[in-house]
Amino acid sequence: MINRKSDTGQQDNRATAHKESNAFPLATYKLVNTASIIMAHRHQYSFNEYADMHLAYGAAGENAHEARRIYTARFPGRVIPSVNTFASVDRRVRETGSFVVNRPDAGRQRRVRTVEFEENVLEMINEDPQTSSRTIGNALQVGEK
Repeated sequence: MINRKSDTGQQDNRATAHKESNAFPLATYKLVNTASIIMAHRHQYSFNEYADMHLAYGAAGENAHEARRIYTARFPGRVIPSVNTFASVDRRVRETGSFVVNRPDAGRQRRVRTVEFEENVLEMINEDPQTSSRTIGNALQVGEK
């Protein structure tokens, strides 16, 4: 119970949404991977950090603001995720069953290396073994759109 005095001088009794102890029920979750997961544009979180975010979100009754407060209190030395991150992690786990961010079409499109391309490279090297890879790439238009 939090007791505060409001601007009118009366006491404001608010129940907290989480237990006073900072323990999460970790036994209910199976951590299957400890590899780092990369967020697209912000911070790189580990698998355990994602699990802790998800646990805090559940402990807060799916209230992202309260989850952030719980996470901050429980892990003061960590980077504190945005409120949106808590809901995003929960949604990703519910939709995919994983914390892993799946972006199969992200990044620059790559050309398929064909047998013909490899033969052209080998032919250029046979003609002049001193030819640099940059010269070969420029001649075969590698990396150009």
